[in-house]
Amino acid sequence: MPSEDDIFTSELTFEYPPACYDTAPFEAVPLASPTDPDEVYPTHLKKVEPGKSSRSFRILATIRPHRKSMLQQVWCASQEEYGVCLCLAAHPEVVGLREQFARLKYRKPNGRPGSTLVDFLCLKRDGSQVYVSVKYPQKARRASYRSEVEEIARQAITSSSESFAIASRQCFGSRYLKKAQMIHYVRKGWDPEADKIVLRQVPPDTKQRSIGEVLAGSDLEYGRAFRAIARLIGDGDVQIGFYDPIEDATNCWRASL
Repeated sequence: MPSEDDIFTSELTFEYPPACYDTAPFEAVPLASPTDPDEVYPTHLKKVEPGKSSRSFRILATIRPHRKSMLQQVWCASQEEYGVCLCLAAHPEVVGLREQFARLKYRKPNGRPGSTLVDFLCLKRDGSQVYVSVKYPQKARRASYRSEVEEIARQAITSSSESFAIASRQCFGSRYLKKAQMIHYVRKGWDPEADKIVLRQVPPDTKQRSIGEVLAGSDLEYGRAFRAIARLIGDGDVQIGFYDPIEDATNCWRASL
């Protein structure tokens, strides 16, 4: 059982570059229009595509990957995928996410060609990409599956800007999942004015203030200010400890430029 203190445990993650893949160029979701901030960027999948059978669990998640971006539709083929989707999209280093977007090609041990459609492709703030395979923890630890993933990794085209990871909801832990759910809730709102006002109250990275002090200094109504700082934390403009809750007593600081 992975610890809640580890976002990706060594047992569940392979830090290898990905195998050969065929996919269209991956870009972040477009910025939202101030006149229509609730416009939705549609998924590239149809409802019948996620999952392996007609009985597969399916849910259409609507998220905002960044407080300034359009809303985005993401099809998830399992409850595990849905939880991982929320955690990835709320991560301050992740600026974009696509589901079932990249097919990795490799050679099987018998020499025959093989391929796997990766569950999520993440675009990070620094421009690098992470291919994420979502598996429940029991399968992620299975020797046969680990061997298969390692074989794909060994055939990869070396690239310092790409990596492959295996994830489950338990990799992130219940504390981070709860924070991710809150971030997605407040991102569905649109209040750039409040975001700017609250951000001005956060000291530079050499100093820290409690969230409660920041909210009080903004002179905004508490709920409005709280939603703003939660959005800023989700986007990485304001930082707190990775597993720290978004609440008044938590210390925060401005991200380094």
